[in-house]
Amino acid sequence: MNDIKGFDSSFFGIVAREAEKMDPQQKLFLETVWNTIEDAGYKPSDFLGSKTGVYVGVATSDYNEVLRDNCEEIDSYTSTGLSHCILVNRVSYLLNLKGPSIPIDTACSSSLIAIHQAVQGIRNGDCDMAIAGGVNVISSPMLHVSFGKAGMLSEDGSCKSFDKDANGYVRGEGVGAILLKNLRQAKKDKDHIYAVIKATAVNHGGYANTLTTPNPKAQTEVLVNAYEKANVDPTTISYIETHGTGTKLGDPIEINALKNAFGILCSKWNKKVKTCHCGLGTIKSNMGHLEAAAGIASTIKVLLAMKNAKIPANLHFNQLNPYIELQKSPFYIVDKNMVWNNHFDESGNKIPKRSGISSFGFGGVNAHIVLEEYMEEEQEENLKNEVIIVLSAKNNYMLKKYAEKINYFITNKTNHSISDVLTEQLLEIVADLLKVDVKDVGKNIKFQEYGVDYACLADIREKVNQLFKIDVNLSNVLQSNSIIELSTHLYNDFEDNIKEYYKQSSKIGEISLRNFAYTLQIGREEYKYRIAFTAKSFDDVKRALTQYTTNTDFGKNIHYGVVEMHTEDDNQEEVGILKETNPENIINLWIKGKEIDWSSLYSEHKPKRIALPPYPFDNQYYWFDRFKKKQKTAYKESATGIMEWEPIEEKSKLATSIEMNAKNYNGNEVTLDIVNDEIAIVTMCDIENRNMFSNQLVYGLISKFNAINNNSNIKVVIITGSNGIFSMGGTQEQLSGIANKTNKFSDIPFLYRGLLECKVPVIAAIQGHASGGGMLFGLYADIIIMSEEGIYSASFTKYGFTPGMGATCILRERFGVSFSTEMMFTAKSYKGSELRNRGASVLFTKKEEVLNEALSLAFILCEKPRETLITLKEELASKILEQLPNVIKREETMHRKTFVQPEVKKRIEKYYKNNKVEDNNKNEEEIKLEITSIDELLRAISEGKISPEEAVQYHF
Repeated sequence: MNDIKGFDSSFFGIVAREAEKMDPQQKLFLETVWNTIEDAGYKPSDFLGSKTGVYVGVATSDYNEVLRDNCEEIDSYTSTGLSHCILVNRVSYLLNLKGPSIPIDTACSSSLIAIHQAVQGIRNGDCDMAIAGGVNVISSPMLHVSFGKAGMLSEDGSCKSFDKDANGYVRGEGVGAILLKNLRQAKKDKDHIYAVIKATAVNHGGYANTLTTPNPKAQTEVLVNAYEKANVDPTTISYIETHGTGTKLGDPIEINALKNAFGILCSKWNKKVKTCHCGLGTIKSNMGHLEAAAGIASTIKVLLAMKNAKIPANLHFNQLNPYIELQKSPFYIVDKNMVWNNHFDESGNKIPKRSGISSFGFGGVNAHIVLEEYMEEEQEENLKNEVIIVLSAKNNYMLKKYAEKINYFITNKTNHSISDVLTEQLLEIVADLLKVDVKDVGKNIKFQEYGVDYACLADIREKVNQLFKIDVNLSNVLQSNSIIELSTHLYNDFEDNIKEYYKQSSKIGEISLRNFAYTLQIGREEYKYRIAFTAKSFDDVKRALTQYTTNTDFGKNIHYGVVEMHTEDDNQEEVGILKETNPENIINLWIKGKEIDWSSLYSEHKPKRIALPPYPFDNQYYWFDRFKKKQKTAYKESATGIMEWEPIEEKSKLATSIEMNAKNYNGNEVTLDIVNDEIAIVTMCDIENRNMFSNQLVYGLISKFNAINNNSNIKVVIITGSNGIFSMGGTQEQLSGIANKTNKFSDIPFLYRGLLECKVPVIAAIQGHASGGGMLFGLYADIIIMSEEGIYSASFTKYGFTPGMGATCILRERFGVSFSTEMMFTAKSYKGSELRNRGASVLFTKKEEVLNEALSLAFILCEKPRETLITLKEELASKILEQLPNVIKREETMHRKTFVQPEVKKRIEKYYKNNKVEDNNKNEEEIKLEITSIDELLRAISEGKISPEEAVQYHF
């Protein structure tokens, strides 16, 4: 498991704070259930209101330990976030499932017991279908330490099941689920079926030597019970997925129980015990012991092994445990990857692959299930017309991501299957000519060993030439000694012809284009952003998806649309004529949001649902520390009389007030616009107050950035001002409050941390004037664009106090050490063009082009994956964020020395006085100086005739 902290909370409508408090096992299982339903070829909305049960094996509560160890605050989401019943019940709640919803904890056998209970639930009518699975996530060392002290864990980190060096198990993580249904109904619904559960059995070992000692007699009994229920000949069981934890005594106990059980079963069937006909393996040697999810992991392994007719090797096996005796038994250890062939009965009929799966809980609860391969009749591919391919997603980014995922799936299948399919086709040709089952023909066996003579090779040549429209010389065929050699020869010499044949084919491997299209049509939810096109082959599909994902011009064949709304009446009107409608018309209707009755497009021979890649989740970081609490501080006087900081635990009333007011903000001082769902434009437009940091402006900024951080579609933010003003910094009340010691500039950390802490990159489009803290605010963006004509000032010392808001850090970062030092000491105002000429490390352009340049950069960023942007942003911003606490502390120390000077209060009053028009009889001309150019304006500022804040009145 690569990521236990990621989750797509917005997809499931779960608020961020709740997602942070949810056990990762809840989040992972919820997404897994969604994927399981889609893998079955259904959309989750098909299950709404259905009598579907949910049974989940889950045992640990590591996240509870994590929250407790980090002293995380208990809130209303803690109880539901950590509850095992809610892990299961949340699935039933969100999908509106009406069957049983039960968590199961029998330790290591939990998820196999979940399958058993799901089967029983279907058989006794508690549910019509069921989702069964398990989850195990290790996020705390507590149990690891306990198990280690109990001697249960391997000291070298390798699970050596059945080996003489077995020394314990290795803990593993995982999550899995399967969808269960009555076989008759599944066939009727044309579902793709992985396997059939023939029987399940459970019991408990009762009293044993110790609480956690396995009882071999109970293990034997549960095995015998399972196979008697399954009513299958024990000699037809060709593989057992054992519990096999890799303990020196536990493994021999399990093997002895198997030997005893099969001896009893063979006796009841009047069968002689066959030797070495049944392989033994365990997934624990491959991926560790998944504990509560061990049973579902073993089950999925067997399902995939049946599907691919290959059993993976048991790793770390070198020499058999001396306490295990396999001679004269039915069993052998699968110590290398092996082909899983079908057995045949005495009449030559193929027997389905059959397997048993064991899980034994360390508290004594044992479970075993018997699986049988589902042998499906081949359906003739009936593709006379082109098919309609549809894909949709919640936003543009996810639509492209989904298209890439589907394209990779098809490409991977094609690249790996052409030579394989060619070999399989040659096997079928030879088997047909020899009148034998294809399984009896080996691709590596020499022709003469199974009776392929000169005449047969001539027939093979003729069939190959007809099939691929090639001309193979008979002499070349005769030079091939086996099917694999012939396949290699044909592929090397006629690669283009063979590829062309399979490109035009409507199948790749076992996947039919008709089934592929049908599953996308009826087995996926329909979202706002959509593409659709027609295809006659998988090559057409690959070409279209590649065009869509790599080009801005999709071409005429790909239809793209964004659905706003539709009504049922409109849908029904269109559905009635679909059978007589051209595919292009159907696509246009669907792109516009019309509900299509896809089933009506097909004759009575409906296609099948198949397993295709599920919808990709846009997982974001949701862990308890997602928004780390800022350490709050208070001043205390030391013995030397110097004011020092000390941590305080409680939030200040001001911070709480700001949070509350930001949450309830509904003003117009700050606006938020979304472009193409991916670009957020935040505009400060409090022109009356020149975008100074008034309470309303601050509330508005925090409110908009909170909304952005909770929007999983946004990739980039642009922050800008209006009417020639970016921001003129702190208000007179704020500065006077600092001078009077009633507040500090660090009371609003958003102003110097907010842009850095925004999840996605922020572009500051500073097209207007900016002064003091207003300029600093913009400089904390990731990319800064300033106007050549704008006037910019680090005006702190003009008022008599030292810089704040991290100026001593960020000015040096953006403008360099020498120039920033000059700016802070002199408090001069500079044109943007002068900043550019002095080597400032930001972008500059004409004022009318600033916003356009920002948008151009934003569109470039939007071409990148969102997760890449977030990860890079976090890394780059962290370098400044790490410096800020010490920088702020030092600046606060300077403020305690400089703000208390009487002269500072006078300067603040002087420079702000002229900004307020108290005499209504004065007109604007009497207030303004006559200034006709930027140079004159800069001169007036430097001579103290006007303040930088007053300069915004002038436009040139």
